[in-house]
Amino acid sequence: MSDQPHTSRREQPAVRVCDLAEELGVTSEEVLELARSRNVWVKTPTSKIRKSEAEMLRVLWQVRKRVRENFVRPEPIDPEVAAIRHNLGVTRRVHVRQPTPTVRAAPLTGTAGAAVRRWPRISEKSARQIALEWTARHLFDDKEAAAWWRAGVTEDDAELAATLANLGIRPDHLPVKIRGETVLYRLRDGVAPEQIRRLLRNEGQL
Repeated sequence: MSDQPHTSRREQPAVRVCDLAEELGVTSEEVLELARSRNVWVKTPTSKIRKSEAEMLRVLWQVRKRVRENFVRPEPIDPEVAAIRHNLGVTRRVHVRQPTPTVRAAPLTGTAGAAVRRWPRISEKSARQIALEWTARHLFDDKEAAAWWRAGVTEDDAELAATLANLGIRPDHLPVKIRGETVLYRLRDGVAPEQIRRLLRNEGQL
């Protein structure tokens, strides 16, 4: 058995909390909070920690600083870095892309605009098709088309309205009652426009 005295392992150099805080450019309280979050229990700014613990706190502080100040866009995260962030309670800031402003088309005018006012739920494309049918094909302007629609004619009845107009029958004739039934009802019941004209003449309406 050797008589040589047993030598203990060399103690690591100690670092004071306040010195580490000065090195990092932060307050001692911030270093204390970071140390305690890693189970390095220190009480005051003059408390000492081992060199290895100080190095760990340096790395963690730099990670926290980069995450808080520079992390904007979501990027792939190294699992070890992600674990550190989670343990530090760092919430990643996510970049929110602002929606592209919607350029609104100018309001429809003319017969298409009148169609939208009459049937607010129709699409712009449908309104333009109605305008094509009533104005381009049958030569009704927007006020004339709107008058027929208010009288009960639908957007699909442009040809019927044109036939009635050629016979001298106006929109205000449609609600007229002949023998208890309106002109519009008789048209919907299949009575021919020419017969409607005769009935109106017999009633003195034309």
